[in-house]
Amino acid sequence: DLNYRGSSGHGRAYRQALHLRWGEVDVEDACAVVDHLGAQGLVDPTRAFIRGGSAGGYTVLCALAFRDVFRAGASLYGVSDPLALAKVTHKFEA
Repeated sequence: DLNYRGSSGHGRAYRQALHLRWGEVDVEDACAVVDHLGAQGLVDPTRAFIRGGSAGGYTVLCALAFRDVFRAGASLYGVSDPLALAKVTHKFEA
């Protein structure tokens, strides 16, 4: 499990690193972990799979659409339209 930038538990600056960069820094972190673990010989980077739900599902969709790192992925109840979500959700999530 990847605790990408924007996650809680690592201080305010770490949590706010995702602000206005959703779908960018989280995807960078997901791709970086594949590179890191592949270089350590712990995973086969040509067979990497990504999975996530809700915001993590959005990360999956962005990673598969805009990067060539993952062979496959599963977006579980993922956000597919962040602009539409921002119109109907609460301030914190928007």
